[in-house]
Amino acid sequence: MTFSDVLASVKEAIAEFAVLNHPFYQDWNKGLLNREVLQEYAVGYYPHVKAFPQYMSRLHSICPTDSGRQMLLRNLNDEEQG
Repeated sequence: MTFSDVLASVKEAIAEFAVLNHPFYQDWNKGLLNREVLQEYAVGYYPHVKAFPQYMSRLHSICPTDSGRQMLLRNLNDEEQG
């Protein structure tokens, strides 16, 4: 099995879990959600957004490869600097 085969298998296995396939996001994309629903979502989701740089920092600190750490550091810099 080639790397491409493995990658295709992984993508296929996780496709059903893609967040944008969730009915909530489908309704959002169609403009079907009202302000109150979106407000509630934003209040609940914000702590994750705020903590995301810390998630990236932790991953960076344990990443075993130079290329992986460099990619994570670029992402972390983007997250921190906006």
